[in-house]
Amino acid sequence: MSLREFPGLIRQLPQHKPWVIAIGVITVAVFLGACSFGTWTLLRSEENVGDVLPTSTIVKRDISTRDIDSVPMTVADVFPDEQIVATDGAVYPRIGPVQASEDCRGAATRGEVRNLLASMCSQMIRASFVSADSRYFLTAGILNLPSLAEATTFSRQVAAATSESGTLAGYNSDAAVQILYSGPARVTMEVRGHFLLYVVVVRQDGKKLDETDNTGVEIISYDILKKYLRDTVMATWETDTSAMSEPSEAAATG
Repeated sequence: MSLREFPGLIRQLPQHKPWVIAIGVITVAVFLGACSFGTWTLLRSEENVGDVLPTSTIVKRDISTRDIDSVPMTVADVFPDEQIVATDGAVYPRIGPVQASEDCRGAATRGEVRNLLASMCSQMIRASFVSADSRYFLTAGILNLPSLAEATTFSRQVAAATSESGTLAGYNSDAAVQILYSGPARVTMEVRGHFLLYVVVVRQDGKKLDETDNTGVEIISYDILKKYLRDTVMATWETDTSAMSEPSEAAATG
């Protein structure tokens, strides 16, 4: 059918007047044109979004050895606040001051573990806390060791150590937590670069930890060792802020 035949077709439609049908056709054409223009505008906006939003790249520092990562941590890097707030909002209040020392022997109870720390550890930073449910005392700490390989070996030696050869100790930061040093404890550890992250947990009542405490210790390990020491403190320490890329030129000019 040609365009010339179109008016005749309109006149042949018995139930509609030609001018009504013509207006309807025009309305549909306008509607389809508006939709097409809107789609084109949306696609164009999506293509340009990369030119509008600033972009940055997180650069990680090499912390595989103490020779490379030679600047020591500070108390402000590890325990800047008087409490640790877990990801679910649970609060672990700190007890007493934070201890930072180049003599790491105090981080071990006795024997072989203490001797190893004396020979290889250049710094310890630790603090004591009350668990969110007030059932446990805990010490959270970071040990600065020579390398990733030596930190890994040391953690395995501690895990396999007997009571005579020693283990990692709780921090007696206050008379209220003397039990952290003398009571039956459970130690959890994780290596991050040349650092050893650890948590020592004891029951406040001084009783031996048993299977009924497994859930409580796992929660503390998750909140303090993994989410705080590893995913917050160490993740920040590993980030090289000086090497992060600047926003793109297009973003800067708008």
